[in-house]
Amino acid sequence: MRTYLYGRFLGELPAGYADRIHAVLPRLHAAPVLYDTIVGQALDKPHKAPPFSMPGELVRQQTQEVWPTWKQLMTQSPSWNDYDGYQPNA
Repeated sequence: MRTYLYGRFLGELPAGYADRIHAVLPRLHAAPVLYDTIVGQALDKPHKAPPFSMPGELVRQQTQEVWPTWKQLMTQSPSWNDYDGYQPNA
């Protein structure tokens, strides 16, 4: 197994080292648990997952919901008039 710190290769771990560490300190599936927690909270409380946020993107991927594009959001009515006559490029 290779080891990295801040993207820099530090060398190979001794054979069996990772297995011994994981036996004492199991990984506990942190990534999928975090994903499920974020998506679950976002589905329960949609204000926690606005479009273009990381939670919003996870919900969009999970539900396959079609969300408006950035341009659609900025030009819809009512708006904050962010473009105020300026027409953004396609």
